[in-house]
Amino acid sequence: MHESEVPDSTSGATGFIRAAQRKTAAEALSAGAGRELVPLEALLSQAERFAVHLTDTLRGESRLHERIACGAGCGWCCHVQVVVSAAEALRVARHLRETLDPAELAKTIARVAWLDRVTRGLSREARADTRLPCALLVDFSCSVHPARPLRCRSWNSLDVERCKVEQARPRSGDLEIENVQWEVTRAVAAGVADGVADASLDGARLELTAAVRIALETPDAEARWRAGEPVFAGAEASQDPPQEGAAHA
Repeated sequence: MHESEVPDSTSGATGFIRAAQRKTAAEALSAGAGRELVPLEALLSQAERFAVHLTDTLRGESRLHERIACGAGCGWCCHVQVVVSAAEALRVARHLRETLDPAELAKTIARVAWLDRVTRGLSREARADTRLPCALLVDFSCSVHPARPLRCRSWNSLDVERCKVEQARPRSGDLEIENVQWEVTRAVAAGVADGVADASLDGARLELTAAVRIALETPDAEARWRAGEPVFAGAEASQDPPQEGAAHA
């Protein structure tokens, strides 16, 4: 993957961004005297706004983002392993319950369960090689777009045709991205996960499909997770390091 030219300040800022979001998330999720727990929706909405604000700031005078080719109905990147926090998986599950009727929800749960059975435990590379779409991709559009994970929000491409090639031949190494959005949003995502762990909750790196399946099939998943139970055990993302040109999120 080619990292396109970005303002020099981005790489140096990611550590600060991650630490700042870590502090915010830990405080939001930690119980204390006179302190109310912040709903996950509020925490993740704050994280998204933080990422957008910093992305815009760090772009400076760069206009590279104007070449981002992503748009509605474009789901070429939605065929890879996505790493999420428990908070994000729970948010996705809640969004589905609140926006789908019972019949559509049942169909979605079935798709998620099937994909999880096929891909659970696969490495990033093996998951990409399946070329199977995300179970939340409907008519080539994200069905949970308002609640999509931070790492999904980080993804972008400057050339849709290259995305099509990558989907057909994973790890072709020919993608080009706008790196400010990529790095900043992923630093925020990492900060959320760090803050979750600092709040003495399960802050493991989870695989999206497996984690959302658990959240959907366990009605009291959030309450049990907040109580410290290992609700998402077994849904951890593979730990193999990303390779140059690999398709992953």
